[in-house]
Amino acid sequence: MGRGPHPVTEGVRDLLRLEALGLMTAGIVHDLGNMIQVLASAVNIVERHPEVRGSAALQPVVAAAIDSLDRAGGTVRQILGFVREDAATAEPIDVALALAGMERLLRWLCPHPVGLTLQLDAVLPTLICNRHKFENAILNLVLNARDAMPEGGRLTVSASAEPAHLVIAVSDTGTGMTPAVAAAAFEPMFTTKPEGRGTGLGLPMVRQFARELSGSATIASQPEQGTTVTLHLPIPVVRESDAA
Repeated sequence: MGRGPHPVTEGVRDLLRLEALGLMTAGIVHDLGNMIQVLASAVNIVERHPEVRGSAALQPVVAAAIDSLDRAGGTVRQILGFVREDAATAEPIDVALALAGMERLLRWLCPHPVGLTLQLDAVLPTLICNRHKFENAILNLVLNARDAMPEGGRLTVSASAEPAHLVIAVSDTGTGMTPAVAAAAFEPMFTTKPEGRGTGLGLPMVRQFARELSGSATIASQPEQGTTVTLHLPIPVVRESDAA
């Protein structure tokens, strides 16, 4: 009787894949960082141009470009730090403010016919984590949800507070996943997207972020009924009442 892959062997395979990816991309990411700096300088020059400053239509476009380049630079620094095994800098993150601050970018990434909704509890905890990793986790989940709805649909980002958890969920009304695909979705390099559209690293990075906070990431999905990815982050939180 045949036997499936041993779980230890599977784990080693994943580690080797990630190690090889890190070694291969370190130089590429460094060069990408240099290009981002050039682009950021060019956009800053454009932003200061009188015609741009006087245009209500152009100002939000340039602001979104500057915001995206800043996030891209942070991602480059994060990846290089990961390759060098540097410790990520943790800081208090006001989750409500962080998600609200990302809303403009998320709406740019999810144009019609995708409808984006943010559902945030009135009171949310403060996380202690790396800001770029938090933002990248949300971006990865939103982009995956958007891509699952090529004909449009409803994309919802929700955040709620439980007694010992922060729960963040990203839901879509898209194509959904079969049980086999959902079971493999967090595996490094696994993707169902066409060549050139996906790397198979987004969801593994999301799960790694959750695990670094002693949390978890789960998927609930059915074909043609959409998908929900939920982060449960059972970490110490600081509320305003605690700080008083």
